[in-house]
Amino acid sequence: MSCSRASKRWISFRDIAERLGRNISIVHDCWQQRSKEGNASRRPGSGRPRGTTERKDRRVRRMALAHRTASAAEIRAAVGTTVTQRTVTNRLLQGHLRARRPVACIPLTPNHYRLRGEWLQARDHWRTEWRSVVFLMKAGSALVPVMAVCRLESGQVSSCN
Repeated sequence: MSCSRASKRWISFRDIAERLGRNISIVHDCWQQRSKEGNASRRPGSGRPRGTTERKDRRVRRMALAHRTASAAEIRAAVGTTVTQRTVTNRLLQGHLRARRPVACIPLTPNHYRLRGEWLQARDHWRTEWRSVVFLMKAGSALVPVMAVCRLESGQVSSCN
């Protein structure tokens, strides 16, 4: 069966389906709808039915606006209907809102900050101290090389041990 004419050559549904990477029946249905209605857009209401009503969606959005620090799980529990967290997140995104995401790490105490600062200072001091150290291989004996630790002063090796 052919459905369109391109440069005086008929193209079959199978050829179109192969070029578009679709099933033949989908191409056929689109052609039928195009020839009947004059357009090939999707019919309203086609697809998976929604799990929530408009009223529940508005309630989810109102909860998010009223409680700005609430997470999707808290909003889901407060709404009281059987909706998933993903549904709550999707409905909020449709209303250009976002649920708060729970903190994934433990907040640092003042003692943690102090210890972390001390560690950073010690590390910085260690880096400046060891910046001038070079490790060299010396010829100790024919079989065993000896490693020497030398200090650099103004680009020259000064002392080795």
